[in-house]
Amino acid sequence: MRLLKLLDDTDSTIAAVFETQTSSGSPVDIITDKTSGITLAQIWETYKTDLLTAGIILVLGYILVHLIMSFLERRLHVSKMEKSAFTIITTITKFLLYLIVVLTAVSKLGVPITSTLTLFSTLALAVTLAIKDGLTHVAGGIIILTSKPFVIGDKIEFPNDNASGYVTDIGPIHTKLRTPEGSKIYIPNGSVVAGTIINYSGMGQRGISETISISYDDDFKKAEQIVTDIFATHPKIDPEPKPFCRVNKLNSGSVDLLAMAYVPWEEYYSTRYDILEQIKTRFDQEGIHFPYPQLDVHMKQDSPKP
Repeated sequence: MRLLKLLDDTDSTIAAVFETQTSSGSPVDIITDKTSGITLAQIWETYKTDLLTAGIILVLGYILVHLIMSFLERRLHVSKMEKSAFTIITTITKFLLYLIVVLTAVSKLGVPITSTLTLFSTLALAVTLAIKDGLTHVAGGIIILTSKPFVIGDKIEFPNDNASGYVTDIGPIHTKLRTPEGSKIYIPNGSVVAGTIINYSGMGQRGISETISISYDDDFKKAEQIVTDIFATHPKIDPEPKPFCRVNKLNSGSVDLLAMAYVPWEEYYSTRYDILEQIKTRFDQEGIHFPYPQLDVHMKQDSPKP
């Protein structure tokens, strides 16, 4: 008797299932209806057209995105775009294209696009709040790549970060520098955009400015002429603006000369070191002395006792 009663209950359930199939609007509605008791096989039988359409959209969308990205990457390679800019553009484009494909496929299953967009917006807001510092640096990287205050290979300086060197890479998060000593410096792009940037490569020239101190006992005119002659005969010194060497300051223990000349930015360090060595050698030959810091001590003698 219990078996017959169970069979009768099963028949009633199946009848109710098929009635629900005809009254429901989409497979999503059926799945979310916990009282319907419908199996996945029944959902497939009733909504296989919509499911197949969504699957075809996903497959064709994947193929279409692949073709679009291949075309875009070829065009970007032809334009000789920087590697970091190429990566950012292709990543964002691919994400947006796949998002469109997924939204189109989901809409065929009866899911309202507005609800899906709301879900994506909520998730995006949560992620943004969690990684806001990282997004600041990513935005800084995009600004650098679009405004181009410097490019890879430029010699730049960031006074706010007390860093300088040659740009080796502009990444999504960091700008990488290589110092003349070979060290690597990673500076967050957000700091780069917010701070001061000195681009020596963009100037074409860089000035060598040195303060040279000599003794009051030496002939400062002779010292000026020696430095001027070194500037005039050095092959790396640019004739314009004209190099010069003049008295700049009279200190308590020295006469300070200001020597100024301009060189191509890529020749700055080697030329500066060479100029300083030549000045030291010529001053030694001509008997011009660099004053040493000195301290005069006066000894007070006690008066003799009567």
